[in-house]
Amino acid sequence: MELKNKEINSLVEHIQLNKSGWLQEGLKCIIKQIYGKRGNPALSIEEIKEIFKRYDEISVRTHEIEKVYNTLISSNILIKVEKYKYKLSENSYNKFMEENETFELIEKETKKFFIIILEKVLHNNINKDKLWNDFIELLVQPLISKMGAKSFEIITGSSKEIEYDDNNNDYFKKHYGIDQELHQVIADFLTNKNSFVRKYLLNLLKTYYFIEATRLPASDLNKIYELSKVQSKLKIFIDTNFLLSLFDLHDNPSNEAAKSLTNLLDEIKNKISVKFYVLLITIKEFQNLIENYKDYLRKKPLSLSNARILIDRDEISGIPKKYYQKCIEIDKLIDVDDYFDPYINNLIVISRNNNIELQNEKLDKYQQTNNMSVNDDIIAQVEYRINKYKKAKNGKIDKNELEQIKENIARRFKHDCILWHAINDKRPQYIDSIKDIKNWILTLDFHFLSYDRYKTNSLQKKISLCLHPNDLISLLYFWVPRSEKFEKAVLENFRLPFSFKDFDKKAEQVSVAILSALSYYENADLDKKTITELLTNQALRNKIKTDSSIEENAKIIKDEIFERYKLKQTELEEKNSENQEIKKELNKIKNKMSILEKKDLYQEIKKGKESISEKITDKSKYLTKLINLKDKAEEEYEIESKKFINIFKNKIKLEKEILNRYPSFDEIDDIGEEIKNLENRLDSLQFNIGTTTVFFCENRNAKCFNNLGFENIRFLGEKDSRGVFIKVATNSNYFGIRDRDFLTDDEILRLKQKLPDYIILEYYCFENYLYHPDNIESLKIEGFNKEKYVDEIKKQMKEQRDSIVLKLKNSRKSYQEFITDENGIIPDKNGEKIIIKYLDSDNIENNLKAYSLKEFNKSFLEKFNLSPLQLTKTKWFINRIKKLIDT
Repeated sequence: MELKNKEINSLVEHIQLNKSGWLQEGLKCIIKQIYGKRGNPALSIEEIKEIFKRYDEISVRTHEIEKVYNTLISSNILIKVEKYKYKLSENSYNKFMEENETFELIEKETKKFFIIILEKVLHNNINKDKLWNDFIELLVQPLISKMGAKSFEIITGSSKEIEYDDNNNDYFKKHYGIDQELHQVIADFLTNKNSFVRKYLLNLLKTYYFIEATRLPASDLNKIYELSKVQSKLKIFIDTNFLLSLFDLHDNPSNEAAKSLTNLLDEIKNKISVKFYVLLITIKEFQNLIENYKDYLRKKPLSLSNARILIDRDEISGIPKKYYQKCIEIDKLIDVDDYFDPYINNLIVISRNNNIELQNEKLDKYQQTNNMSVNDDIIAQVEYRINKYKKAKNGKIDKNELEQIKENIARRFKHDCILWHAINDKRPQYIDSIKDIKNWILTLDFHFLSYDRYKTNSLQKKISLCLHPNDLISLLYFWVPRSEKFEKAVLENFRLPFSFKDFDKKAEQVSVAILSALSYYENADLDKKTITELLTNQALRNKIKTDSSIEENAKIIKDEIFERYKLKQTELEEKNSENQEIKKELNKIKNKMSILEKKDLYQEIKKGKESISEKITDKSKYLTKLINLKDKAEEEYEIESKKFINIFKNKIKLEKEILNRYPSFDEIDDIGEEIKNLENRLDSLQFNIGTTTVFFCENRNAKCFNNLGFENIRFLGEKDSRGVFIKVATNSNYFGIRDRDFLTDDEILRLKQKLPDYIILEYYCFENYLYHPDNIESLKIEGFNKEKYVDEIKKQMKEQRDSIVLKLKNSRKSYQEFITDENGIIPDKNGEKIIIKYLDSDNIENNLKAYSLKEFNKSFLEKFNLSPLQLTKTKWFINRIKKLIDT
């Protein structure tokens, strides 16, 4: 058959262009042009989308723009210049400017050639610039649009069969006196071998390809709809997470997709009717979820000021984040019952107001224990996800923890499994055409989507049951026609990007593919309706397959996470760099400050010295008194024991009688030790305040730190880590260093960002540096075996693991750093699990983050006669502590 229907030609072109990725490539070029034409400013993705919106419907599929934008970032065509803002790399910008100049030259030379062709038919005094613009806009562009990919054969010289469009002949005859000669002028222009003309025409064709790849024109789309016999009434069963997006109850990237979808449904209602439904099991799951979050927010409330801080730092997410966003909007904490109860008590009413109907049907047969289809799937999915979890944990999971995880997975997945089987049973047994399908499931859950893909493959079904909102948008978006305004915007504003050299080969490949497909249908023994049905089915299936398959969505998420990670890393690097500069400046100021400027610190230390001196004096007097009394008691005992009356007495009893007349002498050793500690502390305060940096540390570590002999640094002991934190948090002149205890890497990092002068040891405690295998090895002691020593540490750690885990939770509750004032941080919600992971690691470096060598039985080391003082003098130890302080 001879195919002469423009709508079928358009459909073939649309399918082939989308299959080749022409839309994405075109968007890349447009984004590059947005930057290049504006002098390469720093722009965010939101600003890019705003620019697209100026050109009408080009902005409808914002997720496509976001995907392309992220691709340009990952390929380093766009580079970050400030928070959330990017610009073209220097190389990309220079390339754009070069190609811009090249295109201007091509257009100039093509216009010159055109004037030469028209010299024989032109009247005098004709505005040649206007004639050139009219010729391109009224004749050449419409002709390329009419002929489509067949224009490629004309431009490359493989065909001369031009399908003229004479609609504008009268205009040219009236304004320019060109009539009979017009066809010849067009033919000479299109088929000429001039290289500039060819490149210019190919650019027009490539621009047309981009327009055709976006959407079909209204006239063609209406005819396709009439012929395709597409299912015009869709029933979409929605999952719990999409309900949250529709109700705007959680902070989720898919919220925008939910809004776009509802807008799109209104736009296509004359062609496709879409109705949302929810099953009773989904209602119950949704209400349970809301109840859980209501309890969570009631038990762990935040003040409005803390909520503002934490939301900006992405430390709150999902449903709680949306709740606090609403509170911030009205500048008042909303009662959680007032906020959530409508969704628990009146969910059906709210659903109907959002055009969602309850499908109130019984699902008992899917919930029975003898339903092998559902139960087998649940068992298989639990096993599959547990294996993934084990792999991530290197197989090290506590049995009780494993059973709890299995139970949670089974409970969560049961809803998805029942929903899938219930809706699958509503579909015909065999389907090969997407346009015939009525029932779908809409979900944001990628586990659910992966399960659907698995079931589709295992049951050898051709079409999935579950859709992501972006899938449904892509599917329905096919029925939205492009407008003349859109075409005009592209032709007038975005012609240039398609002149880039890397498009030439691709243009040839896609043109050949289109012509081959057209040739097939022209020669196929099929009627027009059948061809339209086949092509529509292919187009719709491609919308799901290529626009947002599970693999592609997984990659998008990975890219987004990686991009967020890179962003956070960059922000952290910038913050650390800034902190380093501030710290250097602060040290300069400290070294220049006079004693008077540091009078508060001076007075405090002076007062401390006086207090300690008084204590030493008092304790020494009391100790002297006790010693004198003890001497007196011993003298009395000697005298009494020699008296005749006492010769036959029990000596122990006699001694006891005498000692009862004196105070207890048991205190003598304790008071002596106490005086010694006070003298050490007093000694640590003997320094020149004007030139010395003060580090507060935990009291027992001060002497060891001071033994290191760091120039112009003194360590003052505080009772505990709480005292160190308060010193640093309340006075910017102070530095602090404390044991790590049960803190995670992320918590330490966030504390460092808050308080750059607050240093936390890399290991659980100070002793972990002293008795670190590398530190002892650095002494080169004969007979010391590092590997055996590490094995002994791990052995004892495993024996003590249970008691450490029991201690862990209570210890973390007591940390001053976790009080949520301006200097505190929110602890990691998985903090305890992370600490346990340190303990269970095969790496000794991770072990020492959570295990204290104070608790280590050091009998293994006794034969080496190691003293703490000796261990603080090693190069390894000094360098590790110096590195900490220098940061």
